[in-house]
Amino acid sequence: MPDAFYRRWVVAFLVFLLLAGCQQEKPPLRVALLEWPPYELAFWAEQNGWMGEKHIQLLEYKTPAEVTRAYASGAVDVIAVTSDFALTLAEQFPDTRIFLVIDASNGGDAVLSRTPVANNQQLVGKTIAVESGPLGSYMLNRFMDRHQLEPGDLTINYVDIPGQLIAWQQQKMDLLITYEPSRSKLIEEGAVEIFTSRDIPNEIIDVFLIRERVMVVQKKSLSIFVNGWFKAVADLDQSDANLFHFIGEREGLPAGRVETIFKDIAVPGINRNREFLAGVNNGFNKGLEQHETIMLKDGLMQNKINKQSLLTLDVMDMVEDK
Repeated sequence: MPDAFYRRWVVAFLVFLLLAGCQQEKPPLRVALLEWPPYELAFWAEQNGWMGEKHIQLLEYKTPAEVTRAYASGAVDVIAVTSDFALTLAEQFPDTRIFLVIDASNGGDAVLSRTPVANNQQLVGKTIAVESGPLGSYMLNRFMDRHQLEPGDLTINYVDIPGQLIAWQQQKMDLLITYEPSRSKLIEEGAVEIFTSRDIPNEIIDVFLIRERVMVVQKKSLSIFVNGWFKAVADLDQSDANLFHFIGEREGLPAGRVETIFKDIAVPGINRNREFLAGVNNGFNKGLEQHETIMLKDGLMQNKINKQSLLTLDVMDMVEDK
């Protein structure tokens, strides 16, 4: 009798442990973000309770290099990066997918100069500072192409975004490749724009990346994330003054300046995203091809990738259309 009782007790205890394990909540979807005005839409969604409780964890990083290392190590699940980073990561991790297009920079990225430049020859011999990595390399290539500069015409220094303001103030470069909010802050200090992403429209694209295996296990959190994101985009489309004030406080800019910045950055909604991710937007596809070509030339990639397999509509299918 005691043995039978003991066996029943053990079985009951094991069943309890099994059920308790099944009821454990999944870890949150960890999303890595940098300082860039459109990325603040995720924090706006969180502020408004659109990211759910305990489902999404928004993590702030200082540089793209930190973000990509976190993605590579599995420390984060989703990252916001430019499409050139997406290509290099897809080469390393073939199950990488673009599941949402965040924005197209048509003026938010720029080359700044201390003085106006009247002709290309005035650029020869200048020192230009740029963030290391695919985006900096791409902007530098496009700038040099536009101004007909040859390798060796410029001295290149690498300065990551967190150190750019101080390096500029310390006169450590003549030219600087940067993006918002540093762009606006330096223009206020007297810097002159001589080239921007407006000169290469729709080439600088920001996207959300995820590994395919994470999409499988984090469907609920992804659904909450993407629906919360598009609620924030809807507020942006309505030019919500509270949103501009919120972003300005976080990025150290006046709300009016934030509103102006978004005139230079296009943030696509639901239908536009579906078009991009279905692979039927020729401009978007051409941009990916162009980025790949330049990165192969610069040795930032070794092989071409299948860019259509990089795109997925699986997460967009979770969007609740209004």
